[in-house]
Amino acid sequence: MAVYRVAKPSEYLAVTGWGIKEIRITKKAWIFIGQSYTVLDLTPVTHTLEVQATSAEKLPVILPVVFTIGPRNHKKSLIKYAKLMSSHDKPSNHITELVKGVIEGETRVLAASMIMEQIFKGADEFKEQVLDKVQQELKKFGLLIYNAYVNQLIDVPGHEHFSYLGQKTLMEEVNQEMIDVMEANKKGEIGLKEELNVCSDAKISENKRETEIVDANADLAMEKAKTAEVKVAKTVTIQEAEHQNAMMDTAKSKAELLSKATVQEANWQLYQKEKVAKTESYEQANVADVLTRRSDAMAEVLTRRSDAMTEVLTRRSDAVVEVLTRQSNVMAEVLTKRSDAMVESLTKLSDGFLHSMWKRMAEGPRGVGGDRGGPEGVHVEQPSLILGSRLLLGWDTCLSD
Repeated sequence: MAVYRVAKPSEYLAVTGWGIKEIRITKKAWIFIGQSYTVLDLTPVTHTLEVQATSAEKLPVILPVVFTIGPRNHKKSLIKYAKLMSSHDKPSNHITELVKGVIEGETRVLAASMIMEQIFKGADEFKEQVLDKVQQELKKFGLLIYNAYVNQLIDVPGHEHFSYLGQKTLMEEVNQEMIDVMEANKKGEIGLKEELNVCSDAKISENKRETEIVDANADLAMEKAKTAEVKVAKTVTIQEAEHQNAMMDTAKSKAELLSKATVQEANWQLYQKEKVAKTESYEQANVADVLTRRSDAMAEVLTRRSDAMTEVLTRRSDAVVEVLTRQSNVMAEVLTKRSDAMVESLTKLSDGFLHSMWKRMAEGPRGVGGDRGGPEGVHVEQPSLILGSRLLLGWDTCLSD
């Protein structure tokens, strides 16, 4: 039969028994027949202790400490812890007693190698060494110091070594401060005297310096006066020389200006003549150019006008000829149709008339001639062809006219 077990977040299961070589550390597992398990709690526990130790002078001292210790979260450390610390038949304060024993042992060994003054003055280093020694010993049991705090060393009742040492240190500090104050006052008095001496020496030096400055200023004034006289003489000489040079420069400038004015006037007259000649030639060239452009423009305009007139006349003549041709064709067609109609109507009229005449002549024994007083039995020709031929001849004559 098997049972399934699951550890809490801050716990591990240490399983031993059938099928396991030594110890198996896990969070969850099936527990079979022939196996057993132990719950390892990793929650750190705080231990407050007051360790009594003895210095190298055989003087007792009390070291108050606060340690927060728990199993190290590592597989090998947990196996050590399971082997050495997790037995249920041990009392509940087993770990506390173990930690206390380790801390007391290491603290006593370390304190026995130091005198009281070394422990008092090097308290921080002493505490660090105690923590290092304790951690090295707890590591063998799979434990870890998560936090540690060592309070100030205190005296055992009836042995006020630390109090005396504190008073000694305090008095030394007070005496040293008094000495420092006295030395400062002494330095202040000496400094004041030195300052007065320095001020007097400075005043004497300043007076001497002022005297030297007055003498130097007097000598400097004499030198400046002599230098001024020399400068005045040089200035007069220089001014006379400059005046003469200015007169010579003025005369020379006037001559140069006169020659330059003559040359400039000649150049000006030459420039005016050249300008007039250039203007005239330019105007003549412009006039010729203008006349040439005008003649070319007039010729072009006349050519365009003549071409336009020729084209217009050609178009008009062609149009007139076409119109006249169309009119003549129309008149000819009309006259032809009219002539055909008149010939037909006249032919019909003449045929009817002649036919009626012929009929009347053929009815009686008298002919047309008899009616007109002619002899009877005279043959009368059929008049249709003769009359038709005359009428046609007359119509053609009218058309020709």
